[in-house]
Amino acid sequence: MRKLFIPIITFILAATLFGCNSDSKHKSTVPSDAEEEMFMLVFEPNYEGRHDDAVSVADSLLSNCQMSDSLKAFIMIERDVALINMGRSDDGFRFADTLITFGKETGINEAVLQGLTAKGLIYRRNGEQDSAISNYSEALSIAIADKNIEWEQAITEYLAIAYTEGNRLEEGHQFIIRALDLAKEMGDTAAILQSVGTLAGNLAKSKDYTNTIKELRSYEDLFNTAPPTFRIKYLTPLFHSYLSLDSLDKAEKILSEAEDISNLFPHEHYQWIIVRLLRAKLYHAQKRYAAEYAIYQEVDTIGHGTIGRQLEDMMLEKAKCLACLGRSEEAFGMMEMAYSALDSTRNSQLQKDLSDLSVKYDTLTKQIEIERLGRQRWIMIYVITICIVLLAALVFLFIYYRSRSRRRLAQERKEQYLSGLEEERSRMARELHDDIAGQLTGLQWEIPNMSQEETSRRIMAIGQRVRTMSHEMMPPQFATQTLCQLLIDFTGNFNTTHKSPRIAITDEGAYDWNRLSVRESYELYRIVQESVNNALKHADATEIKITLDGDERFKLTIENDGAKASEENISSGAGTNTLRTRAEIIGCNLSASCTDGIYTLTIGQK
Repeated sequence: MRKLFIPIITFILAATLFGCNSDSKHKSTVPSDAEEEMFMLVFEPNYEGRHDDAVSVADSLLSNCQMSDSLKAFIMIERDVALINMGRSDDGFRFADTLITFGKETGINEAVLQGLTAKGLIYRRNGEQDSAISNYSEALSIAIADKNIEWEQAITEYLAIAYTEGNRLEEGHQFIIRALDLAKEMGDTAAILQSVGTLAGNLAKSKDYTNTIKELRSYEDLFNTAPPTFRIKYLTPLFHSYLSLDSLDKAEKILSEAEDISNLFPHEHYQWIIVRLLRAKLYHAQKRYAAEYAIYQEVDTIGHGTIGRQLEDMMLEKAKCLACLGRSEEAFGMMEMAYSALDSTRNSQLQKDLSDLSVKYDTLTKQIEIERLGRQRWIMIYVITICIVLLAALVFLFIYYRSRSRRRLAQERKEQYLSGLEEERSRMARELHDDIAGQLTGLQWEIPNMSQEETSRRIMAIGQRVRTMSHEMMPPQFATQTLCQLLIDFTGNFNTTHKSPRIAITDEGAYDWNRLSVRESYELYRIVQESVNNALKHADATEIKITLDGDERFKLTIENDGAKASEENISSGAGTNTLRTRAEIIGCNLSASCTDGIYTLTIGQK
């Protein structure tokens, strides 16, 4: 398949001599004469059809010699061409991947392009035209991006061939017209000849043999001056067209001209072998089957492979020839071998397709798993978000109801406090009305019958009662005296006006009662007053003890020995709740207890 690479050999050699790929990050310097000689050591045997020698020399040079990246790339290209022309397609395919990788690493795009086109050629030989087109298309994009018109023209032609071989003749025709226009734009005779030959192949594929002959004849003068390789490329589709039209005489004339040109090549050269196989086709059309089979044996002896053709196609042609010779058993054996090779090729393709499907299935499975995990992740995020929102809502509701409960409790305490004040005012009002007012009314009627001394005494008693009530409401000394002094005065006045119970007050701690605010002193004073009044009303006390205590925090205890109710009733009674509310207003705790008939009320600072 050397003919596919001939249009670029001149370009490759020129690049080797004068540097390549100006956009590459590995800038090439002008190679030395030694590097040029090294390249020709591989190129010459490859061009002459000695592909084994070309591969051996390339391997030796690549393993043992120091060279520039550019020279290494072009020797690798020649090695890949040789492998493909030897029929070692699998080795050529693998080495094409190596060539592509090297080209990408060194920035030498010619190596990448050669690797892609080599893979495209192998795909074409295997009948995988879509894969070939894919590789050619990738290579074409690189060539267009590099503005490399030589490669653009060559790859456009390869695409035309791939579309034609895939029976997509219209698309193939469009690409070959583009390739021919590019060749004319470059003014490259070799490229024009190559494109004309491909155009002829496209027309022949469509079985439009008359137009094929007409198209080729229009370039006859150009091909007559062309190198031998291109003249054979020109004559081959002409021969096939005349043969298909049963113009055997004209086909013989064309073939004779081609044989004269092929004799310029050694018998190992693929161009000579191609012309020999054309002669075999003519013999078959002339029913000269023995001569045809002799050519097949001659080609097999040379051992040049299938010359770019499928092995099973060659075997089928031999089988047909043997059948025509009456050698049916050999023909049957050859045909079995052909179909076996075809089955092997199909099985290999089937295995490859199954492998590709397996890879795609694994990839799809992984994608589905990734999507599933992604969905699970988002579901977890949604669930966590909802839980956080619900938790926040619950916390908010808890805080709200707790705050509302506190406000309600505070309101109840306030109402209890106010209720206590109202009760206290009611008591004062009753005493003023029933006691003071009654005494004054009685005094009004008794004065005319009383002596001056008796009148004075009665007025003084009423005044003392008024002063006592006033003192109970708010002692006049409140603004200037401490709680201790006020309680001592209260105790003195109480003991003076009441024979029982007696009040005893003691200060047993180190707390400085001067630290109390007026509000705190007032509420504590009222608590003592209420406690004493409650003892008078609800207990048969004979003694009331008031104890002042505390160190850093104060403690006030009130005891009486006349408790009648149980401890439960004492702790939850209305009077106790009122006193507790007063205590909480100034930040104190109040507790009540009853043991052995002794009622104890304790007020402690929090």
